[in-house]
Amino acid sequence: MELKELKKEVLALPELRTHLKGFQESWLKPIKDNSNPHLPFLNRLDSQTKAKLNQKIAAAQPHLQQAHAAHDLHERLHSHATQLVELKLTTFNGDSRKAAALTNLMLHDDYHSLHKTVSQAKSLHENLSQLHQQYEEVNQLLSQKLSLEEMVYYMGLPHKRYLQSLLKIGQQQQRITRDLGRHFVTIAQEVQVRKNMGR
Repeated sequence: MELKELKKEVLALPELRTHLKGFQESWLKPIKDNSNPHLPFLNRLDSQTKAKLNQKIAAAQPHLQQAHAAHDLHERLHSHATQLVELKLTTFNGDSRKAAALTNLMLHDDYHSLHKTVSQAKSLHENLSQLHQQYEEVNQLLSQKLSLEEMVYYMGLPHKRYLQSLLKIGQQQQRITRDLGRHFVTIAQEVQVRKNMGR
């Protein structure tokens, strides 16, 4: 994929925070009296089932918090795409000092480090996968305990759509990060070749 198209794709990425918020608002809260007023049938579950559900819901919370912590990944990807376009133009124009400065920035800067972005994208993907696993375990338990009508109502809520969107965004960000990394390596090699030729 060309760098210009990749930058457009970064700009078109949906906002992660919006989908996280929607998921949290529409999914289950720990089951206590009146904690899920939109799902009154949960209060009729036996105490052992409520305890299991609460345990699984609690196990999902750190993954949600870690996903929230990755909210700036979109901004980082946009910044890297812009820097790579600038690096490519700088290299094309033969400005080796600016090219070296941009390369150094993308390798070693605290915020602009491509390595840090790769790690953050990988972590987000892993946390969303773990969240999905906890979500499926909760649904499996509920399907054993709720009536068909109650399960249909529960699954009709938007939490599933939000989770699917989150998983898709995580996959897209991971793929875009990988593509940006490939472009960076290619351009950095070209910078090095030009630098060696200029000696």
